[in-house]
Amino acid sequence: MQVALKQIRLDLKKEGMSISVIREINSLFTLHHDNLVRLYDVAVGRRLHKIFLVMEYCEQDLATLLDNMQNKFTEGQVKCILKQLFEGMKYLHDSFIIHRDVKVGGVVAGK
Repeated sequence: MQVALKQIRLDLKKEGMSISVIREINSLFTLHHDNLVRLYDVAVGRRLHKIFLVMEYCEQDLATLLDNMQNKFTEGQVKCILKQLFEGMKYLHDSFIIHRDVKVGGVVAGK
């Protein structure tokens, strides 16, 4: 199984991990939805400040697709992408989570 690693940026001037990072990791562990990327584990590197999220691997995101498109999306494709985005956002909102940083690079195509 292929996975993606996302490094958590820690403020080395402060001790420990910020509460917002801990909250995000906890939320990602508890959320399970077809339109959200899944968090499998948290890994620590050779040094304690090297912390990685082990996440579901997705071949491309919407930003990559947009950058490499030969033709415009069809109306049906746009509807499908928006439906997936709105279903994922609804699940988050139903779970009392507000995503404050939705951007094209974070939207996974075909998820």
